[in-house]
Amino acid sequence: MSASGKPTEQARALRRAAAALAIACTLCPPAPAEAQRLQFAKITADDGLSGAWVPIVYQDVRGFMWFGTRRGLDRYDGYSITNYRNVRGDSASLPDNYIEFVREDRDSVLWIGTRKGLSRYDRAHDRFVTYTIGDGQNALSLLHAKSGIVWVGTNDGLYQFDRKTGKSVRYAQSATLGLAGKNIANLTEDRRGHIWVGTSSVGLYDLDPVSGTARRYLTSEGISTEVDVRGVIEDESGTIWAGSYRGGLAKIDPLSGTTRPTRAA
Repeated sequence: MSASGKPTEQARALRRAAAALAIACTLCPPAPAEAQRLQFAKITADDGLSGAWVPIVYQDVRGFMWFGTRRGLDRYDGYSITNYRNVRGDSASLPDNYIEFVREDRDSVLWIGTRKGLSRYDRAHDRFVTYTIGDGQNALSLLHAKSGIVWVGTNDGLYQFDRKTGKSVRYAQSATLGLAGKNIANLTEDRRGHIWVGTSSVGLYDLDPVSGTARRYLTSEGISTEVDVRGVIEDESGTIWAGSYRGGLAKIDPLSGTTRPTRAA
């Protein structure tokens, strides 16, 4: 990364390669199954990876790959890995090495969630600015909604974060909805502007931020209330798909409120 914050030649090359691959996959007809040969290259600690467990993988708008581990954050440009870790006494480093998420907001600002707060990556100076959420909560998830509100899920409920002031406040309806004190590891916005709030213990909420009301899912129809929601996505038809630990995969129609759970055989 150059000092000006513009992508380096390596980053541009990585993006060109990714674009070329996408075009090739689109234009070339699929080969017979027996003729397909997928090739994989493993990246390990010998290549500079911070940790063997990599639960977080994210590609930013400049083409860089970011890997979140339990021992730090890694940036990969297609050739080499740059490590980012907490450095004691250095406020410009990450506050903690346990990475919860890596995500850009709607303005392509890169945010990193850790067990000691929310960090913004300063591309121009290759450093981090860290913000405290609540009383010092773990930053587990982030969503920059179309309305401009930045939502942050923590180990103590749902917060709204002001990027200009760096201050956060607990969502006003948290107690009423039963979200206070809950782990919120997933936040997704649908086409209606509703926020889907995935928790680790009380299911999934379809939150209307305008009215402050919510509909709760994955707590009935034979699904345990101890459903740990791991991922939520809206497809092209507006259907919501929710993947969870112990609850399997659920297909949700947000208009009718019907849920169709799918479990492994």
